[in-house]
Amino acid sequence: QLWLGFGTKSNYRDIPVHEVCHKLGADKCKALLYLHAFSGCDITSFLQGIGKKTHWTTWASNPSFTSTFIGIIQDPNELHPDSAPMKKLEEYTVTLYSKHVSVKTVNEARRLLFTQGHKTLENLPPTQAALLQHAKRAALAATQWERATQTNIGRLDPQEYGWAWDPKTLQWTPYWTSLPDASHGCMMLVHCGCKTACKVRNWRFSWSEILFVSLFTSGKLQVLEKRIAMWLLLHMSRRLLK
Repeated sequence: QLWLGFGTKSNYRDIPVHEVCHKLGADKCKALLYLHAFSGCDITSFLQGIGKKTHWTTWASNPSFTSTFIGIIQDPNELHPDSAPMKKLEEYTVTLYSKHVSVKTVNEARRLLFTQGHKTLENLPPTQAALLQHAKRAALAATQWERATQTNIGRLDPQEYGWAWDPKTLQWTPYWTSLPDASHGCMMLVHCGCKTACKVRNWRFSWSEILFVSLFTSGKLQVLEKRIAMWLLLHMSRRLLK
């Protein structure tokens, strides 16, 4: 038996962990390791605006995610953009942010939720590239926990699982995404409709707009200017994506 003392003073209670495990079942107990890491813990980040309760209810509403979580723990090397576990994680993440979106990929869900005005920019699901790195960090943590009772737990390379070594601080830091900085992609928003020589007034976005957003995404503007640039970036994106 395993008991856990939880709370203080009048709120203190003893929780029979063995009874909880019996009610959940062996598969859910094992899958819970990955869910805990994926939803955010002391060594992994959490998804913006998504708490543990939302993760739990989403998981409970679709038990098929259980086998996905267990499979990732058993073989974390299976996590890559086109793998079945990653596609299932994308579906799970989309469901976390909206149960009314018909798509199953996070990139498409981001586009729909943003252009339809259902979510602000900071409350959108992560991109596939960012989600992949997050999923890898969660896999690294859950795999180590699952092997904690073994004599030889082996060692997974953190650089292969969403971490990067910083030689300046001599610390491991999260490798957030493989996508380039947004400022480098701002020029892709420019479209010229001129037939012959280019005329600035015919460009869909002016150079001042592009420069302003580029400065914003590279962190070179003050707080007030950043708010203006954020509004401008949203306005430009909606004009393109609709």
